[in-house]
Amino acid sequence: MESDVLLMLSNLEILNIRLDGLKETYGVTDNIELCLGTNEEGEKLGCRGRVVGNKVYIFEGNLDEALEILNHEFMEFVIAPMTDEFNKVQSTDRKLFNEMSRAFSNVYIELANRVTYESKEKAIDNLVKGLPKELKRVTES
Repeated sequence: MESDVLLMLSNLEILNIRLDGLKETYGVTDNIELCLGTNEEGEKLGCRGRVVGNKVYIFEGNLDEALEILNHEFMEFVIAPMTDEFNKVQSTDRKLFNEMSRAFSNVYIELANRVTYESKEKAIDNLVKGLPKELKRVTES
């Protein structure tokens, strides 16, 4: 009898029943919209399922496969806040690293310029000291 009822339900209805069961099992109260697409759409996107915001997309016509994909995508939905937070931290770390790298580079360039300038000036002073005295007097007068 139960299998007869299942035969009368559409794949979307069966997937929504599974989704409700998953939400109840994991205590998820968010409103999740289930969207079905074709295998071809999934191939174009390079996936069989995906989560975007509060929508779970399934790109599979075979019900058994679609149920497995729903299980996976539901877990993706559940952990999304954690991965979103990780991505924010990672982005902040990357910005901080870039700022520190830029600051270090600027200090290094400034130091290298100063050392180069001082070395050049010292070399010029030494060259001037080595000029013959007669030439120095002519240029000083």
